[in-house]
Amino acid sequence: IAKEYDYAENSIYTVFTNIDIINNETLLSYHYRCHEKIIGFSNKKYYHGKLKLKAVSNETKPLIFVDTSNEDVNVPTNIRNVSEVEAEYICQFIKENKELNVGVITPFVHQKECIEYTLEQRDIKDITVGTVHAFQGDQKDVIIFSTAITNNTYQSTYEWLKNNRELINVAVSRAKHKLI
Repeated sequence: IAKEYDYAENSIYTVFTNIDIINNETLLSYHYRCHEKIIGFSNKKYYHGKLKLKAVSNETKPLIFVDTSNEDVNVPTNIRNVSEVEAEYICQFIKENKELNVGVITPFVHQKECIEYTLEQRDIKDITVGTVHAFQGDQKDVIIFSTAITNNTYQSTYEWLKNNRELINVAVSRAKHKLI
C-alpha cells in the first residue's frame, strides 16, 4: 500500500488531503467555543492562524499541565496506554471541583476503561469519559486530556499521537474555559 493510503499511519482526512488535488480544503473561519489560549495551538498548527477567535472566557489559567511521571501509584500496571496515576488525579480534581462541568478525553480505550473504573470506585457519577472520537461535536467547561503516556508506551504510539492531527485538534478544542 502506498504511504498516502496507509490507514495505519493516516486518518481518512489525511489521506484525502494527501491525494485530492482537485478540491480545496475548507477550514473554519470563526471559533466560538474555546478560550483563546486553548484554541491558539490549533489555530497556529492546523488553521494557519486564520481562525477568528470569538469565544468569551474569564478563565485566568486556561491551560494546566500536570506532570504525573514521578507519582507513585498503589497498583502499578504493565498494560500499555494506561495510567492509573492519571485516573487517580482525575478523580481528585473532580472531587475538589464538583461545581465544574468536566469531561475526560483519552486517545485509548484501555485508559477510558481505567478512568471509568476509578471514578466508579470513588462513587463519582455523571462524568463523561470517552475517546476522542466519542467527544466529536461535544464540549465541556473543563476538559482533562489523559494521554496515558508511561514508561510502557511504545515509540510507535508517540509517533501515532504526534502525526494524528485530527485527534489532537478535537481533544484540545472540546474545552471552553480550561484544558488540563
